[in-house]
Amino acid sequence: MTLRSAALAVVATCVLSPEARAHTGSGIAVDQLGRVYFLDTGSGLWRIDPDGALTRLSPTRFHWLALDASNALANARLPSGSDGDVERVGTDPTILLASDWPIAVGRDGNLYRPSGPAGSLQLERIAPSGVTSVFVTFPETRTGTLLPHLNGITSGADGSLYYTENAAIRRITAQGAVSVVATVTALANGPSIPGTDEHPLLRGLALDSAGVLYVADNGDARVLRITPDGKTTTLLQTESPWSPTAVAVSGGDVYVLEFLHTARDVREDWLPRVRKVAADGTHTILATVDRMPGARASLPPPPHEVTELTAEVEGSGACRLDWKAPAPADDATGLQLGAVSHYRIERRARDSTGQPVEDWGVWQATSTDTQATVSGLVRGMRYEFRVLTVNAGGSALPSDVVSVAVE
Repeated sequence: MTLRSAALAVVATCVLSPEARAHTGSGIAVDQLGRVYFLDTGSGLWRIDPDGALTRLSPTRFHWLALDASNALANARLPSGSDGDVERVGTDPTILLASDWPIAVGRDGNLYRPSGPAGSLQLERIAPSGVTSVFVTFPETRTGTLLPHLNGITSGADGSLYYTENAAIRRITAQGAVSVVATVTALANGPSIPGTDEHPLLRGLALDSAGVLYVADNGDARVLRITPDGKTTTLLQTESPWSPTAVAVSGGDVYVLEFLHTARDVREDWLPRVRKVAADGTHTILATVDRMPGARASLPPPPHEVTELTAEVEGSGACRLDWKAPAPADDATGLQLGAVSHYRIERRARDSTGQPVEDWGVWQATSTDTQATVSGLVRGMRYEFRVLTVNAGGSALPSDVVSVAVE
């Protein structure tokens, strides 16, 4: 089946399966100006501007969001009450926040959200006029069980909607026909994510302009890329306790909302970070909780240092760094709140006589891998490297220094 999509994918995602105890939120979107909006379940709605500035737009600590780019629903009566609340934030664009259900704004300007009990779950359509109707009644899951809820929902350019079950992605056409688009199997020997025991656990999803699907597999700590012909590859694999919950697409770039997961159901424990995976494969961390003023009343302990840092020359003007990740710095409750959010790689250069010509400076500030390849090194120079671990509580002491001579 061919998938079609808008160039700008708007994402509203995620509820966890009944077996999962924690309920990290899920919601990320990108507007036409390149501004990124995401929900932190512990502090509210945030915006990342193209220059990297972070602003809290709302303290409402809901779980899902949708972007109303045309402000079509600016005057609509939004759901409120025992079946969940939807609130507006801002204009141009309007951001819709949902408390209990994932939501999506369709190409037709209507708001879509699930409603009802398991076995009778329906998709409501709310028009800009405020008129509410039932668009479709959801079928059983692909495994034949009653569908208790949606894990995520997003809209496509042709009027279709796409939603996630734990291990499947389904499409709802503009005429209300429901079909399976993709199924996903569990990752062999995958990571154990605190508070989550479903493998896979598909949550937020997005479509690019070529019809490629991107989906956050929260249970196996990865983002999957699914082409229109059904080929599935892994775009991103994180390390527990970090795991993605939502994705958005703008142009050729993919934006990923990730959370540090814990076994207990305490919103302030779940620390967010936002990653950009550029079209050329470059990864950049755009937001971490230490850069979000007022997001937490207290911060976790700093992480431990990395160990076993090595450097090896690779070809002309390049070297590879490898290191061992530290064990998480547990706090008094035994949670992994001291887990590393990213690594900072620093370097210093000396000339052939051993004199410093470049003091310690940040070469790469956002690595989440335990290896990096440094290129552009100048022949005749000696370079020294060290790695620091970073999280919301600060950074550890630098690692031991390694050096390479470029000949």
